[in-house]
Amino acid sequence: MKLTKIFAGMAAAAIATTAMAVTAFAADSTAYNYLYIATDIPCEYNENDEALVNGQVVTCKDLKVKIGSQEFNVSAAPGKTDSDKLCFQIINKWNSKFTSEITDYTVAGAGEYITIDFTIEGLGDTTGNAGVSFQADGT
Repeated sequence: MKLTKIFAGMAAAAIATTAMAVTAFAADSTAYNYLYIATDIPCEYNENDEALVNGQVVTCKDLKVKIGSQEFNVSAAPGKTDSDKLCFQIINKWNSKFTSEITDYTVAGAGEYITIDFTIEGLGDTTGNAGVSFQADGT
């Protein structure tokens, strides 16, 4: 299933978000501090820091990120946060265990878009909502 709106409901194991417009405040930054795929799906993490939903390992695959006119084919790692919700980190400058594959890029300017297409595998019959979260120095 492919979603075209952020926070649209997901009904299977494959989801995607597209076309997140960037507002002017982010255009003043030179880099993203973090870029995440966030959900409202409860999860846990095993001793290998893999995300678990209903005891099953959940992965994020086929990740394509477009920042303005730049495109990247990358992978994402589960992102442990203070909440118990499933999320995957794409950029996270504060996580010393995670090195983003997205380097040498320009932050999307005002009116440009961040587009992220991905597949989440391992959800089974679990449903929920997904969106994209980002933060830059100017936000």
